[in-house]
Amino acid sequence: MAIETCVLRDSEEIEAFFLEMTGMKPGFFQLSAGVIDLSLETVDLGGVTLIWTRSKGRQRWKDHMAGDGLHLGIAVESDGSIQFRGSDVSKAEVAVWHPGVEMDFVMQGPLISLDIGIESWLVEELGWSVNRLPIAATTTESLEKLLHYCSECSRILERLDTASPAKPFKTAMRDQVLDLLEPILVPWTSSDAASQTSSISKDYRIITRAEDLFHELSDPAQLEIGILCRELGVSRRTLFRAFRQTLGVGPRRYFELRRLYQLRSTLKAACSDETTVTAIANDSGFTELGRLAGLYKRHFGETPIETLKSSYPH
Repeated sequence: MAIETCVLRDSEEIEAFFLEMTGMKPGFFQLSAGVIDLSLETVDLGGVTLIWTRSKGRQRWKDHMAGDGLHLGIAVESDGSIQFRGSDVSKAEVAVWHPGVEMDFVMQGPLISLDIGIESWLVEELGWSVNRLPIAATTTESLEKLLHYCSECSRILERLDTASPAKPFKTAMRDQVLDLLEPILVPWTSSDAASQTSSISKDYRIITRAEDLFHELSDPAQLEIGILCRELGVSRRTLFRAFRQTLGVGPRRYFELRRLYQLRSTLKAACSDETTVTAIANDSGFTELGRLAGLYKRHFGETPIETLKSSYPH
């Protein structure tokens, strides 16, 4: 099929999809309450893949390129700000994933994005030598031309009656996409690209240091804001401001959500015949099971027991 559509409602599904389709290993994390609802339209052009994504809510994508090739991310429409490492991203900026580069984006609202994956053999054939710059601005004109053409490709292929368009037809589209990408990639392919760096905000540095401390705890449920402030050398006001400005939630709420995601992964990997939600929740540091059930359902759209019962038997 030239075009395939799907809806992903689980972080594990999202990570598996992008790893298979692009070689990118995403660390997807939804910050706002509500069921994940990622609508995707994938367009296969033979060596180049276009992925149109429509997402809702506030999300964090902390990921890196695990495979070969090249992957570009472009925000088409956004109802909220987009931040990269704590700094706002402009409409003319493009992100480029390639081996060894890590990303960390926060999307503050509903978003339509276009991801373009280019297989490694094409990158080598084109002679593109891309430096490690993760995100950079390009010209608005070049970006608009690319988005318009990719949109036209998707519409044309969607209207075709045949399930498998002729290879020369798709190849011509692919080559035009690559031609339009050439000027956009100048910041990454120019001789001075290696010396360019992206800014990291002070708030983002505080958050990443707080996350390191969180991971070091033997019992993350015992994380205390006072101890966190002391270890980081910041006031409570500074700590809360950093989290709210960057992630839209306070530190308590953020780390509770992290623990909630860890609990969900454990429930999905467990066998309902061998354990219970109570046992897993207690091991994960959740003692107020009534509050946990309500919080869990608001965020994932199902109760912990429903997740456990739907897990695969061992």
